[in-house]
Amino acid sequence: MLGSSPLYSLIYIITDAVASGDPLYLSEADLALGSDVFEYQSHTDQLHQRNEAGEAYLTLKPIVEVEADLKRSIDKLGGRNLAFAYPYGVYQEEQRQVLEDIGFQLAFTVEYKKASQAEHMLEIPRISVFPEDTLEDFKLKFN
Repeated sequence: MLGSSPLYSLIYIITDAVASGDPLYLSEADLALGSDVFEYQSHTDQLHQRNEAGEAYLTLKPIVEVEADLKRSIDKLGGRNLAFAYPYGVYQEEQRQVLEDIGFQLAFTVEYKKASQAEHMLEIPRISVFPEDTLEDFKLKFN
């Protein structure tokens, strides 16, 4: 459970990719091995994709399909629906409302700014950290 240990960190999972066998994604064995330090939350089940024009599926698919996808993801995560990361940071009011309706408490965009208490809890901006960032890059992002 999130918060039961100060060592927990969140990983947002594309749940359909877990059983894919693709080494780019965590497997069920990986998830089990990391469960003592990671809390897993949703990054959709099958909607972390773009069409040929680069538009995010999350905003293109009918809202009933979005809701079904998110519920599948929650189910595969054992009912976990605390937090969500919008694929590519893209969403519209309809998708945000679905998150609220199915009980998500937090959702993260990719808007590059520090979060504040004034933010809507389903529209939290974040500052991304990438593998190529140096420690100095990391410090600059948060100062």
